[in-house]
Amino acid sequence: MEHPESKTTSAADRKRRVTSAGCVGIATPLPQPAMNGFFRLAVCVPELRVGDPSFNAARILELDRRAEAGGAAIVLFPELSVTGYTCGDFFGSRALLAAAERELLALARATEG
Repeated sequence: MEHPESKTTSAADRKRRVTSAGCVGIATPLPQPAMNGFFRLAVCVPELRVGDPSFNAARILELDRRAEAGGAAIVLFPELSVTGYTCGDFFGSRALLAAAERELLALARATEG
């Protein structure tokens, strides 16, 4: 299936770019609200601190809000963004796991709908 904008914008205009929000997105707006079955999505890579779920969740929420304001219907983040990927032995820490669970539930509440 051909993208609905493929005939109205140049290939250069349709290329993905990194936005100031730290997300990869589509350079030109897609038609709203009728998008012919297409979804605008953003792939975000937040600044993270290993073992600091509160800091990480705040960065995730910030990028989620920016991507949503930019028209993204779906926002993707790397795995283990809440805890930081390289926690290693810290994954056995009850305090880290409890903090990660708390922040993940807070993110879920903040991004409902």
